[in-house]
Amino acid sequence: MTSGRKEDSFKRIAEYHLPRFQKALHEALMDLGKHYVETRHLYNASELTQLMHVHVRDRMQKNFKDVPGADTSYKAGRAFKVYIDGAPIGIPGHALFKCKKVSPRLLTASITTESVKRFNTQRPDGVPHVQLPISDWREPKTMGGVEPGHGNVGYIPNSFWTGFERLCVSYYTGVKSARLVADIPVVGSGNGNLIQLPLGELTQAPARKRVKPKQKLKLVDVERLADHQQKKPKQRIKRETAEPQPLTDRKRKKGNLGHESDS
Repeated sequence: MTSGRKEDSFKRIAEYHLPRFQKALHEALMDLGKHYVETRHLYNASELTQLMHVHVRDRMQKNFKDVPGADTSYKAGRAFKVYIDGAPIGIPGHALFKCKKVSPRLLTASITTESVKRFNTQRPDGVPHVQLPISDWREPKTMGGVEPGHGNVGYIPNSFWTGFERLCVSYYTGVKSARLVADIPVVGSGNGNLIQLPLGELTQAPARKRVKPKQKLKLVDVERLADHQQKKPKQRIKRETAEPQPLTDRKRKKGNLGHESDS
């Protein structure tokens, strides 16, 4: 099967099961709001995503239980995936879905391990170097030498985690690239339980603006300022007289000496 035919089969399988994906994701979000509404303010975004993933896994398993061609078996320590064979619904091919929170670019926040690289580049899981116990062995999903199409059922929650901003299915085209396959209708966006923060969180006093303290004057400066205010500067009064003042003997004698030197 060529790459184009594999992606086409993946798309047809995803579109057929869109209602189940939609129902499982909405139920998972309602479970999150129901069980953690009173402690919502304690969790950051990363912790809420982990809690949501647990409920998504639970709801996917319940909604795909007894669906012909579907397998949602899960073992701790491994990535949760939904495998769907298209044969029971008349579609040649099969698909493998992860179910995770995505960014607006349809990419997940998964650490780029070797397993993630192989999944995102449409390659089968690598064979482990260490022999695993029989109880941990699972039949590989590669059927007839053709690896199922790999994709993700993604969701973007709103800022309050009371509804979804977007639901979609994407098909991986590289380690850090994905192509949109189908948008899942968002039903009743924002109709989840509104999470009320504790009163103490809402009535905190606003942060006070720091003001630089005024510089204190030294005792010497205060005394100088007081003396300056008490002593008024002397004003010079210019007196005007109608008659010119007579010359004194000293000025007259000085003037005579000046005339004699000129001669």
